[in-house]
Amino acid sequence: MFIPESELEEWFNESKKKYPQIFTPDETLYGPYSGQHALGQKLKAFFNDDPNQPMTCEVRGSRWEYEKMYPGMKPMNALGKEPMYVISINGETSQIPWTSAHEEGGWTPVDN
Repeated sequence: MFIPESELEEWFNESKKKYPQIFTPDETLYGPYSGQHALGQKLKAFFNDDPNQPMTCEVRGSRWEYEKMYPGMKPMNALGKEPMYVISINGETSQIPWTSAHEEGGWTPVDN
């Protein structure tokens, strides 16, 4: 299961309005990629940016992570939620921020 494209676009447009210092006008929704990473796509990153400590995960879907809100608290993220990739890493189910898989220096696709 993946977040619908229309919801991601709405979240991204609101993020650009709310945080123009983070989401610059020339930035695109998918960064250097053409769309969401597909089911089964392997992604690679390096623990503590150390090239001797590679980590590989596999995309299993995407979901929204909703902020825990308390009375009087304003949302930190646009629309009070952040997109996350559901992943499998070392045989465990986990998640990574969607943005870290669509930015330079984040999780990058590797050949399957």
